[in-house]
Amino acid sequence: MLPLPPAPPALEAPAPARPNSLKVANGQLLEVAFATVKPGKEALLLAEGFTKMQPLVGRHGGELQAGLRILAAFADKEAPAFQALQLLRWAGESEAKKGGEDAEVKALRAEGASGVSEGNLLGAEKAVDVVLEPGMAYAVIVEIAEGAAWDRMRGALEGRYKGVARFQAPKPQGPLGVRRLTLLKVGPAEGLDAQNWGRFLPVPEGGFVALAVVPKG
Repeated sequence: MLPLPPAPPALEAPAPARPNSLKVANGQLLEVAFATVKPGKEALLLAEGFTKMQPLVGRHGGELQAGLRILAAFADKEAPAFQALQLLRWAGESEAKKGGEDAEVKALRAEGASGVSEGNLLGAEKAVDVVLEPGMAYAVIVEIAEGAAWDRMRGALEGRYKGVARFQAPKPQGPLGVRRLTLLKVGPAEGLDAQNWGRFLPVPEGGFVALAVVPKG
């Protein structure tokens, strides 16, 4: 009797995406979703989101890449009352639309937030592959209007803090109509006076700056 051929090597399952690992290639889209969090539900939108939200958006080709707690927000007039943001990667607009219309995605967000500004889609100005560090504070510059005042303020912050990523909207979309989003690494959140950090920040009209942190654990 001829010997049986050796069994083929077992195929390893692909490693799951590392939480808070921001990876967006050219041609892909980043969705930034801002949330007004219900009391006691922050973990559902942030830490638990990677186990509960990811399987839902994954069936539409999306990936929840990061979740950050907003420490403070600053605007020319009244700052938005958001307490958290999610960053999701999509292959294109149609995939993002299907994911946003998914009944289970809507139900999960409704469970954790009293309001969500979603559908704000942007493309990376150049390919992004970075890890957002737990316990680290990041400045999230959200530009809705355009103009020299925004260029000056963004340039001043980019001269002070390390740039992480820049995203540009192919066309303003979503309820906010975001045109550009810039992420800057500020430093450790521990000991940082979030409210005073942006107290004298000259935020132009038509946008806001959020100081956000990647939760530990």
